[in-house]
Amino acid sequence: MNNVLIFITPLLVFLLVALLGFVGCGEFLPASTDDAEQPPEETPKKPQDPFNPAGAYKPPTGPHLPPTALSYQDLVTSVKGFAAFWPLNETGGTIVSYVGNLTPPANGEFRNAAGAGASFGSYSLGKEGVLFAKDKMDFAVDLGGTEAFIEVPFVGALNPVSTPTGFSIELWAKPDVMRGADRGGLVSSHHIDSATSQQGYEIALLKVPGQAHQQVYARVYGGASMVSSEISVQPDDGDPSDWRHIVFKYGFVAGKGFQIFLRVQVLKSTQVYRAESTTPILYENVTPAKPSTLRFGGTHLPQNVSALYAGLLDNIAFYNAMVDDSVFDDHYKMAL
Repeated sequence: MNNVLIFITPLLVFLLVALLGFVGCGEFLPASTDDAEQPPEETPKKPQDPFNPAGAYKPPTGPHLPPTALSYQDLVTSVKGFAAFWPLNETGGTIVSYVGNLTPPANGEFRNAAGAGASFGSYSLGKEGVLFAKDKMDFAVDLGGTEAFIEVPFVGALNPVSTPTGFSIELWAKPDVMRGADRGGLVSSHHIDSATSQQGYEIALLKVPGQAHQQVYARVYGGASMVSSEISVQPDDGDPSDWRHIVFKYGFVAGKGFQIFLRVQVLKSTQVYRAESTTPILYENVTPAKPSTLRFGGTHLPQNVSALYAGLLDNIAFYNAMVDDSVFDDHYKMAL
């Protein structure tokens, strides 16, 4: 009997261990992939386009403009003949940076009539620009009309010679009708060589008795002949204290010779004011031999202290071409 137990006992132990192992493996086997219900894969969510919630997402090109839209600066710099652009977006300091690729650079600085740096307070920075409602980074400079203007050192490309291509100047101005003198310079590159010779160009505002709006005028200087050819427009609709889009052009017109043109539109007004010369224009550019700075908010005449502009300036552009008006239509619409 004992011999039988000795033989059977190991066999029973082996069978018991095998049985327990089989049951344990059955309890912990993973469920069949065919039988188990799998959770659906979660598709990564793309961030919603705030400018086009229902459409396909596109990474924004800037913090304030729709992804598919060009900024005002993009429009300006893409124009054929573009030379320089001053956004006037500074919020501090005394330097006014330009956009472009000129040699030397065309950065400006706040100056006064004595040739020194203007005191802060005679100008203010970081004011709401003409595009501020759409672009919260569009600022403007406020000139008090008492001391400060912006001066850019001489750059040849901003003083082109008389060629068929001509040149165009574009800017936005919001005059302060309660401040400033009767005449306020907006853009000026003017060299007085002598009592009988002067060169360059000028755009300015003029207060006219009995008129709520300031008159906009522009002229070029004819060199040794000491002539200045002037055109002007007198807006009479819209808010006299609102932004106005000002464009001045000079160039060759077939059958007419060299001409000057002026275009003005008050913001939110449907009226576009235009003027052009009726006779051929003599114009002589400023040169390194007879240099002049470029000024925003003041002129170069001896009485420049009384010709300081009072109000906001924004988005000044210079083109070495007579740019078509349809381009400026697009620029104006950006502010609406």
